[in-house]
Amino acid sequence: MDPREVKVFVKLGEECAEIQQELAKTLLHGPYSYNPLEPMRGTNRQRLEKELGDLMYWLDEAVKAGLVDEHMIRHWEFDKRQRIASGAREKAPPQGGGV
Repeated sequence: MDPREVKVFVKLGEECAEIQQELAKTLLHGPYSYNPLEPMRGTNRQRLEKELGDLMYWLDEAVKAGLVDEHMIRHWEFDKRQRIASGAREKAPPQGGGV
């Protein structure tokens, strides 16, 4: 992989970790709670929304760089919706094929 590809994957991972942190804070303290020492940073919900936006940016960068296939992402999104709607358990992705 070239340095740009590595950067995109690293950033995707970092954003996922930051989302986990914001989710934990939201679950512990509620969506409308905020850090009284940093009130200008917003509520837990606002901070989660910001991190989700950051993740969407890097996901778009991964698509543009050809690191992931947007059609496959949409396929798995649709599949997830179908599984949740039917109450089915998670299923493994098909073997082989990948970018």
